[in-house]
Amino acid sequence: MARTTTRNGSSAAGSRATAQPQSADASRDFDDSDGSLTELSSEGEDSDQQESESDEDMNEDDDDNDGDFGSSRKKKAPRRSSGAASKARSANTTPRPRKTAGASRNGAKKTPRSTSKKSGPSRPRAGTAAATPSAARSRTAASRDELPINEDNDIFNAVKDPNSALQSNAEDWVVAFSDHQGRALAELVNFVIRACGCNGSVDENQVIDIDNVVDNLEELQEVFKKQPIPSYPIVSRSKTFKSFRKSLNEFLHRLIMSAYEAEVLTSDGFMEPYQAWVSAMSSSSLRSFRHTATIVALWTISALNEVNAQATKDLSTATKQRDAEKKKARTDKSRLKDLETKVLESRKLKKQLDEYINEFINSVFVHRFRDFDAGIRSECVEALGSWMKKYPTQYLQSSYFRYIGWVLSDVDANVRMAAVQAMTGLYTRDNFVSSIRTFTELFKGRLVQMATGDVELGVRIATINVLVMIDKHDLLEDEQRDLLATHIFDVEPRIRNAVASFLANILDEMVSEGASELGSLSAASKKKGKQAEEQQHEQAKLRFKCLAELLVKYGQRLDAQDVAATTSNVSDELAVVIDGAKEGRVGMAVEALWDAVDDLQHWKPLIDLLLLDHSGKDAAGRNKSAAAAENAAPAVYRLDTDEEAILVEALVAILRKTYAGAELNEDPEDTTKEDVTRAMIAALPKLLAKYRTDAPRIADLLLLPHVMDLEMYTELQETTAFEALWDDVSTQIQRHVEPLVLKHGVQTLQKLVATTSQSSINKTKLSALEEGLVSSLRETVSDRDVETAGFSEDEVHLLAANMLRLHLVSQVTNTSDALEDDENGQATSGWEIVLGIAGRGRLAYHEEESLVRDAIAVLTLHVMWKTRQVILPEAGSQTALAEALLGKRNTLLSLLEEFVASTHSQACVGVQRVAFEKLATIHMLFAAIPQQAPATGDDSSVPDADVSQLRSGPQLPALLTLNCEADVQQSCATFVQAEIERYIEKSGVLEKESKSAAGDESDEEENDGAEDDDNEDEDEEDDAEATPKASRVRGGKSKKSKKSSSKSAAQNATEERPNEAQLQAEHTFCSIISTFVSAIRVGIIDAKYSTVVLTHFGRLGAIYDSCCKALIEVLKEEAIFGGYNRAVIVESVIWDSLREAFEHYLDTGDSTVEARFISLSRQLANALVVRGAGFTALRKIDARCLISLHSRASEHIAQKVAAAERNGVKKVKAQMPALYKGMANLLLTANPTDAVKIKSAMDRAYRAAQVQIPPTSKAWDAHRSYEKRLLKIASKSELFSNALTPKRRRGKEMDSGGELSEDDDGLPARGERVLPTPTRTSQKRPAEEEEEEEEEEDVSIRAPPSEEAEEMDVEMPPSDASLEDEEETAPVASVKRRKV
Repeated sequence: MARTTTRNGSSAAGSRATAQPQSADASRDFDDSDGSLTELSSEGEDSDQQESESDEDMNEDDDDNDGDFGSSRKKKAPRRSSGAASKARSANTTPRPRKTAGASRNGAKKTPRSTSKKSGPSRPRAGTAAATPSAARSRTAASRDELPINEDNDIFNAVKDPNSALQSNAEDWVVAFSDHQGRALAELVNFVIRACGCNGSVDENQVIDIDNVVDNLEELQEVFKKQPIPSYPIVSRSKTFKSFRKSLNEFLHRLIMSAYEAEVLTSDGFMEPYQAWVSAMSSSSLRSFRHTATIVALWTISALNEVNAQATKDLSTATKQRDAEKKKARTDKSRLKDLETKVLESRKLKKQLDEYINEFINSVFVHRFRDFDAGIRSECVEALGSWMKKYPTQYLQSSYFRYIGWVLSDVDANVRMAAVQAMTGLYTRDNFVSSIRTFTELFKGRLVQMATGDVELGVRIATINVLVMIDKHDLLEDEQRDLLATHIFDVEPRIRNAVASFLANILDEMVSEGASELGSLSAASKKKGKQAEEQQHEQAKLRFKCLAELLVKYGQRLDAQDVAATTSNVSDELAVVIDGAKEGRVGMAVEALWDAVDDLQHWKPLIDLLLLDHSGKDAAGRNKSAAAAENAAPAVYRLDTDEEAILVEALVAILRKTYAGAELNEDPEDTTKEDVTRAMIAALPKLLAKYRTDAPRIADLLLLPHVMDLEMYTELQETTAFEALWDDVSTQIQRHVEPLVLKHGVQTLQKLVATTSQSSINKTKLSALEEGLVSSLRETVSDRDVETAGFSEDEVHLLAANMLRLHLVSQVTNTSDALEDDENGQATSGWEIVLGIAGRGRLAYHEEESLVRDAIAVLTLHVMWKTRQVILPEAGSQTALAEALLGKRNTLLSLLEEFVASTHSQACVGVQRVAFEKLATIHMLFAAIPQQAPATGDDSSVPDADVSQLRSGPQLPALLTLNCEADVQQSCATFVQAEIERYIEKSGVLEKESKSAAGDESDEEENDGAEDDDNEDEDEEDDAEATPKASRVRGGKSKKSKKSSSKSAAQNATEERPNEAQLQAEHTFCSIISTFVSAIRVGIIDAKYSTVVLTHFGRLGAIYDSCCKALIEVLKEEAIFGGYNRAVIVESVIWDSLREAFEHYLDTGDSTVEARFISLSRQLANALVVRGAGFTALRKIDARCLISLHSRASEHIAQKVAAAERNGVKKVKAQMPALYKGMANLLLTANPTDAVKIKSAMDRAYRAAQVQIPPTSKAWDAHRSYEKRLLKIASKSELFSNALTPKRRRGKEMDSGGELSEDDDGLPARGERVLPTPTRTSQKRPAEEEEEEEEEEDVSIRAPPSEEAEEMDVEMPPSDASLEDEEETAPVASVKRRKV
């Protein structure tokens, strides 16, 4: 029988350690790979159960991780019944750290918990502690503060102390071992046991009894299972054990080295018992034992490796000395004999060391590298990697490489990372490559797979770095290189940066291959007198040629993946347009390659390369001029069309990055910006002329003026070049119809106009461009009636192109003069033409939809520019301008209102959307501009300061005041509602909801089948706070359900990944919603129309929900600061939103829809109160509105339930009480008086509808919870708590129920709402009306006797007994009336 000791003494532990069966599912699927605190109370699981379950899990997840804990050495623990399991679970909780009753009776002496606290509470004996209310709190505190580990071991105390001299302790132990082996070994083994967090001990007889190590260890574990502690030293977060792990490694190293130097390392009584105990503990079912022993074994192997290396060196030296002695002519036989003896001893020592190392590896490492715990697997892999780097002769062997290869497929990312990091240093040394070539050939496919598709970003980056080193030794195949290099276009920047060095190696190889042909070209260049700088210039051109070839190759590979619709994440690359800068594939590649390829920073060779003629001899013809032949590109770096396109985009990205770097450079002597501008002044016109017919290239080139200092045109006196640039940009705008070209061209126009030194040229050129655009429209129309004329397909295309150009130009400059110019009445003005085109929206031609949309946008911009002219102070006489603007604005608004309302014709949906947005924009514009004060004859009533404040800044003339009529607001709300329904139908929301509803039905069936299992785990879940469990069934889900749910989740994630069309549709829809919300916030649309949007909260995405939250803030302002009339409107909005959202739940029956309804109610509750610091309620909505809101809900439920009972619709009857789940969230602002009135109205509603509430029906749980909450709120008032307390009078039990008379809730008897009545604040009501109003709000309450008053915290009975019945059966107590 192994002797065990605890804080309370071995006798106490032995008397209390009863044979209780272990928990069958206490610590299944235990995983603490992140090094967090581990709950050891969960480690006392059934050995057989844990072994079978861990093996089952490993077979499902990963064949390499079989969860082998060395279970062959463990004894089988008897299984137990579920009742015993519950009892053990309840007893196996962490007690409060105080002295137990048993310890007090036995007089056990307290043991100090740490060096800083010499006295403290003793630890309870095994199996005697019961759970206390503060058990979880005590455990948490202990996990971060101190661990209750005995300090009866000198080695443990020394390692625990960061200031101790570990070398002296190691030497002292060696001396002690020489004096008494058993005692010293017992101290060492007990030290390891303390490091495991166990307070048990073994004596010297047990230590040297190797045959019974497993039995003795089992007894230690049995006691340890009953004394759970929050953590163990090597993973503890306690400050005391902060350096324990490092000190433990150092001590083991010094111990082995000291034993080697003292020649006791290979003695018979040291290593064999030590290995037996450490190996046995490494196979323990308890993680603390297993993890700590594995660490000790691995660090012992590391120390033995160092000793073995020294022994190998000594053996080599002795062998050389012996061989040298033999070669001497006159051999000293005595010396030779001594050397022979030394060689034999060295060989024997090395053999013994090899045996020790192999024994540790075979008994610990081989089993633990596939441990169930990912943290232990990581420790093994990291140790093996360090051994390979330090001792390559011994460990760079196939027998060890296979372990690295196997864990490359580990399910845990940390283990895979450890394996990759173990390989990092192996390929940096050339002498290692030959040893690991076979391993590389076997596992390089897996490495490429990890680099391109691992779910953990850090693992991908580390694997790419390893593959870069492997590729330097030519060990990768061409297909693997291409697959990896394609990720230069990856959406993750860190992946692109990691692949950049890999691509740079491939680029260097290609440049080296073309260097021979470039060498002949360089020789010809020398004859012409070119210098070395020119040769470098030529080599840079070749590098850009090779780069373009690679990017084209990998881009086509990526396009092939897109066509094949693969699931690779690189195929989901999207070009993002931000401020006109097209960050596409090439831009991302240049950003990643910027530091890896030095020639990218040299942009001049790239410009020269693009300016060359790459057409070739065949295209040039036989009669090629000398100038053309001089400009022809040599074949070595001649570009094809795709490569030219790549390099044009690369030029823009390179110059943008160069210019951005120059702006950040504070060196005054840096001339990078000037150099770029000078080069582009000369090169940009040539490039625009060369690619004038290539729209994508023109779109890229039009971005180059943004990386130029245009003021230098004036400094360099290049006015003619500036005019030429204007002409080139204007020509490109008028020539091309591609949206991207026009967008970049207009942005360049804005950049040109901002050049103040060339303002006269800007004005002239801009006017010419505007007149040209309007003239193009006038020529196409040809004096026809634009609104009714029939246009051919070509004319529609031409009109649409010119309208798009005019729209984009109007965004950056004022085109009002060009649009209003009618050539002195000789021609139709541009305004009339555009207005007529916009009017064609009534015809609902789908082919003209874009034309009409752009025309509406141009008209809106024209009104905005004219408004700006009116409100500017320098506008002069505003009357004429305001009158002209008023006429145009009214005309445009009438047209937009017609489109939105679709009164006379059904316009296209796209036209309706633009019309709605522009209509709301115009109204918001005029609502935001301060209006001029009306002119009055008497100015004495307005202070001078106020007058100056009113007239400062831009002001809108009173003539232009604009109000949104009620019918227009209704039309806008109707359109938004139709738009929401249209988006729901097209976006597949209904299909997803139907699938979700079907999934809920299947989940309900599974839950019914698993109900018994859930009941078995109730006790464990109840005690989860006291004793956390690492259980595989946490959350009530089995392994099979988890596996199926994860699979379905992955499938849904793949299906729900949006494509470009879906993203565009979502953007358009959110634009409509945000415009509508903005109009409500500004005040042009009444807040009562918010119901249209709020009803679908939580249904249409995060952006939509953010708009709903903004609306709720508007409702809060209206309800609390807008007066009673506005509060009534807000109350209607809240109720209508909740009712419609709940109706949707009734239609679908989906639990997800119910959750959205509850979430909406939580959000709407924020509109009822303004909170301050500490969530204190500063202001609340009017109590009458709150009562009315809840009364309407109760009436609605009662009427629906009654109708369902009459019609026999059981489903509706069972679902309707769920409305109280949302209404309960709206009771946050209710006071006791409100609660009583709401309760009275609820009871009256059920009586009126004759609805009987079943007292035990689960469907009415929400109602009972809501009612109980009302009564709890009411009980906060002493008056109401007394009235609502059940009492017994005259020997009969009576229950007041908290009910009031029918008129005591402040509402009319029939429950109608109190509509808002406009009242003037200046008018004072008669005192008689005020008294009548107060009397109507009086509440009749039955007051029980004072001696029976107590705190009310009971649930009211669901019966609908009225007060009239109570009055007939019991005397009525005295009634006290109180004004509320």
